[in-house]
Amino acid sequence: MAAVLAFVWSLVPIHISDPINLEWSAHEEDSAPTPGAGNPEPPFDASVFQVRLWNAPVEPNATLADKREPPPPPPNLELIAIITESERYVAALYETGADRLHIAAAGDRIGRLEILLVDSGGVDLRDESRAFRLSITPPPSGSVTDLTLGEPDEVHP
Repeated sequence: MAAVLAFVWSLVPIHISDPINLEWSAHEEDSAPTPGAGNPEPPFDASVFQVRLWNAPVEPNATLADKREPPPPPPNLELIAIITESERYVAALYETGADRLHIAAAGDRIGRLEILLVDSGGVDLRDESRAFRLSITPPPSGSVTDLTLGEPDEVHP
């Protein structure tokens, strides 16, 4: 019997009144005409919802000026030797990152670096607005060794 009562009770629609809607409908019935009386509903205005919810704090110009790009790293070149070649100096430079040996004279470029000057004491390089000097260090004995390559006919195996 309890099961039959529960079944019948589950089929009966339950009407719950909303107190908020009751107050609204009571006020609206007094002042508003019926919806079919030629008064259409106002169109949806989406601009009402276009509101800036959060304003990011503005950084002062001094802070922005301090956040410049860091300067590029110094060149990753090592000066191996200065070579005298037909009355001019040429530098042998070892690029440590790429494991390459470059033979360069004044005016040549190695990546972003420009060779400005090669002399007996070292090499002057320029990277955009910065200048570098790679100096040759004397050998541990303190004496300079001059190597001269002979002509091919003078060389005997």
